[in-house]
Amino acid sequence: MNKLFKISALSVIGVLSAILLAGPVAATLRTSPVFNAYDGVQLHYGVGSESDFLRLGNSGDMGNALEVCEDGQTVDLWFYVHNSTAASANGADFDGPGVATNTVIGLDVNENAEANSHSVVASIDSDQTNPITDDVTITCADKNIRLVYKAVTHFATSAPALTGLGNFTLVGDLQDGASLGYQRGAHKGVVPGCWQYRARLNIQLEVQVVEEVEEEPVREAEEPEEEPEEATTIIDTGVNDAINLTVAMLVLGTAAAAATGHRALTARRR
Repeated sequence: MNKLFKISALSVIGVLSAILLAGPVAATLRTSPVFNAYDGVQLHYGVGSESDFLRLGNSGDMGNALEVCEDGQTVDLWFYVHNSTAASANGADFDGPGVATNTVIGLDVNENAEANSHSVVASIDSDQTNPITDDVTITCADKNIRLVYKAVTHFATSAPALTGLGNFTLVGDLQDGASLGYQRGAHKGVVPGCWQYRARLNIQLEVQVVEEVEEEPVREAEEPEEEPEEATTIIDTGVNDAINLTVAMLVLGTAAAAATGHRALTARRR
């Protein structure tokens, strides 16, 4: 009896331990795709809240904000994806209602922005789900910086190779939207539900410090020197007419005087 009780107790402890390790998986058995739905997840990655799926650092240990002011320094990001549907909804051929198809994950890095604060946004979407996003902030208090996307440096999953589906992979560029999951014919990005079909990525960015360009002082426009005005002779026709009249009168007067003198001289001679 005691032995049976011990076995039963150990079985209960084992079940409880499995639930605690896996997080609240037993709380809700979802039958349609939904990404990153659980909190308090401990199994494998020590995730915690799945909705916080983009973090700083190789293991997400640096949180969601970081200050970087060194030119050429690299920044690592941690990106986590999990279809939180119950495995029973996947179907025997992985075409059940719990399987997400055309799953696309993306990373938005505005490489053209020059500022002292940048938001980097990750997204997850599929044909069956609404898109979800999460972000981190990278800053430099005293300088403007530019972020440059480098590469995916690590991709990990416990998803096995499946007959007819091949390997669980990441295909494409994250900045344009990359296909995640099994690639089956017309259906790309096939992601079944359950813990073993989770994926984790490490992504690297580079920080470039924007050099400040000193502006030359603006010179005031010099006023052009005024050219001396040319002397202009103004002829007053009224004055000229008066002068001409005076001269004429003088001439006439002289002529009259001369005539008078001539007559007087002639009279004396007579």
